[in-house]
Order: sequence, then C-alpha cells, then structure tokens
Amino acid sequence: SNPFPDALCAVKYLGSKYELFDEQSADIKTACQKMASDVKAISYSFASLTMTVQKTITSKQPEKTTRNRRMTPFERQEMVERYKQFEKIDYLWTIMHKWDHVVFDLVRIVGRFVTLQNIHHRSVLLCNRTNLLHKQQSQILHSLRQDNATLKFALESLNQNKLQIDKNFAYVKHRVNYLEGKLK
Repeated sequence: SNPFPDALCAVKYLGSKYELFDEQSADIKTACQKMASDVKAISYSFASLTMTVQKTITSKQPEKTTRNRRMTPFERQEMVERYKQFEKIDYLWTIMHKWDHVVFDLVRIVGRFVTLQNIHHRSVLLCNRTNLLHKQQSQILHSLRQDNATLKFALESLNQNKLQIDKNFAYVKHRVNYLEGKLK
C-alpha cells in the first residue's frame, strides 16, 4: 500500500534507465537514495499517524446531549492532541509531496545529464574520427607532394634526355653528311 511507488523506485529507475559513470552522478544517486528512503519513512509515519488518529476518533465518540455543556479538561486535552496529530499529518503530507517532486525533478535532471554525457561522448568520437581523417588526408597530401616532386624531377630528366638525344641526332646527322660527302 505504497502511495508513491514511483518515488520509492526512483533509484532503481535511474540505475536501470541510465548509465552513471563519474563521481557527480554517484553523489546524485546517493542523494536520490536518501530522498527515496525519506519518502518511505514519511509514508510509514503518515500511515501510522493516520491509524492512530482513526483509532482515537473511533474509540472516543463524544456523548450526544441536547444541551451545550462545557468540555472537561481531559476532553479539551484530547482535542488539542488530535489537532496536533492532524497538524503533523498535514505537515508530513506536504513534505511527502515536496520530496516526491524533488525526486522526479532529480530523475529528469539526471536524464538530461546523461543525455548530455552521451552527446559529449559522441562529440568526442566524432572529433577523434575527424582527427583520424585529417591525419590520413595529411599523409595523402604529403605523399602527393612527394609524388609531384618525383614527377618534376622525372620531367626535368626527360627534358635533359631529349636535349641529349637531339644533340646526338645532330652529331650523327653531321657525321652521316660528312661520310656521304667523302663517299662522293
């Protein structure tokens, strides 16, 4: 007969729904456990006080008289005690509602905190992936620059070889012309 089952199960709900990692979340979980146990104790006190007041009210019914008579000191004292018990019940009821809202606000806050943790974790993974891609692209750029330098060197070498071939061709042509001139 628990009037606030969700409030008393808030810690279990937190533990099952969210993964809590660091020290702050452990502090929050401890505070939530304390609040849940306070709600349980208040609920128990409220139930016992209600039963006590009901027993007091049902056991001592005032006598019905047609005349207005004055209360005896014992009846007056009994009435004051009943009033005090009702004040305690009202106070406990108010506290229970406050703790109940606090527990569920805390559940929502921890939920948002865990959501932010997950977003932060995903952001870190994205940053790591981006860093890895940047590193790979830097290596590719470095390799392309080396290939560019190698190709420039090869092009210069081909140009020098072409010039040398042109010189050799001119020399061979000159020698062939000279030999043809001698043969005629």
